[in-house]
Amino acid sequence: MKLIKDIFKVFNSNMLMLISNTIITVLLPLTLSVEGYGEYRQYILYISYIGICHLGYIDGIYIKYGGKNLNENKELLRKEHSFLVKFQFVITIVLVTIAIVLKDIVLFLLSISIIPVNISSFYKMLYQSTGLFSKYSRINILFTIINLLSICFLLIFGINSSYYYIGATLFAYLCLLISLEINFLKVAKGIEKQKDFKYGNYFKVGIFILLGNFSIQLINNLGLWIVNIFFEIKDFSHFSFATSMLNMVLIAVSAVGLTFYNYLAKKEDPKIVILAKKLLIILGVSGGAIYFVLELFINKFIPTYSLSLKIISIAFLNLPYLMIINVIIINLYKARKQEKKFFRVILFIFLISLIIHLASYLIFKSLVPIAMATTLTYIIWYTFSVNKDFKYLKSSGGEIILLTIYLLSFYLCANYLNWLYGGLIYLAINSITIFVCYRADLRVLFDKVSNKSAA
Repeated sequence: MKLIKDIFKVFNSNMLMLISNTIITVLLPLTLSVEGYGEYRQYILYISYIGICHLGYIDGIYIKYGGKNLNENKELLRKEHSFLVKFQFVITIVLVTIAIVLKDIVLFLLSISIIPVNISSFYKMLYQSTGLFSKYSRINILFTIINLLSICFLLIFGINSSYYYIGATLFAYLCLLISLEINFLKVAKGIEKQKDFKYGNYFKVGIFILLGNFSIQLINNLGLWIVNIFFEIKDFSHFSFATSMLNMVLIAVSAVGLTFYNYLAKKEDPKIVILAKKLLIILGVSGGAIYFVLELFINKFIPTYSLSLKIISIAFLNLPYLMIINVIIINLYKARKQEKKFFRVILFIFLISLIIHLASYLIFKSLVPIAMATTLTYIIWYTFSVNKDFKYLKSSGGEIILLTIYLLSFYLCANYLNWLYGGLIYLAINSITIFVCYRADLRVLFDKVSNKSAA
């Protein structure tokens, strides 16, 4: 089955990213001060919004090429690429000038990140939408290796300034960009620049996807933004550390989501989508066990961040809901080319999330309720989507039982038992529940993976 093969291609590169992020996430807090680590995480947070600078152009490319064969649909590729480079260059010059005038080093670093980050995103989304997952995986691997080596080089020499580590990440993006541009010269060889290039169509389609994605980023990071604005840098550092722990787990699973859009753009098979949903729930519930290993590691090696454990335990409650939202729900809107509906739904969820988060801050003024507001947002989003827009994904009785037991057992084991007893009891309860609720589905999944391995 091609979908399974593509998932494994991306999964391999994502595992390397997971290892790299684990090393960086563990070593940086040991080297930098709590404030310094917070500054580095602030840059990572800000850079995740750089995509807004292309105003939806790349998203238009993503929708245009979805499910198509790139070799048969690249007549305009050189022109599309050339326009994006010029467009981003103008944006960069404007923002760099403003940064120099204001003498703002953070804005300057973000400004010079625009071209390497957004042009790299152009290639990643192009290869993802056309099913070239081998090339997509190589992009991830190259960036991961350069970024890890650059940061480790600084760590070896005991550099304790956050700006050097920000520079190392920017250096990795620049190296990646050079490599991608050299490869593009080979891909685009022989393609003539078309004169009838209508770039406005890309913005017209892509702007709604961009705004939707931008809103998703805000939903995902709303807790971080509130802590960043209203709390001290130490609090932000602890909260950011907690979210980075969750993101490490999600990296391994994102292989499914990255390949799923290309599959859905070709054909939306309800049976496969439902099976994927069940797989994600199983992975999400099983992934909760990782928390107990993290608890042991943090308490033993980086006790400075033990205060983050409470937030991490709340964040891990998001796993099954967040996986289904990222892999299935978001991709279904895009594959159906329902960009306007996608934006309306995401805006609606964002407004709900904003109300919940602000209420949590104003009432409690504490980090844990803000983290719980994020979990509540994902549960509302998931429930709304499967009951309104994608009714064939409506929760079964077994699914409701499994998710309810997951929420209760994880919260109690993570917060009222030590890592060993909590982990063992959690695994026992949820392994039995998964087997009882999804026994037939596990057999189907095992057969498909076995057939893939034998192929």
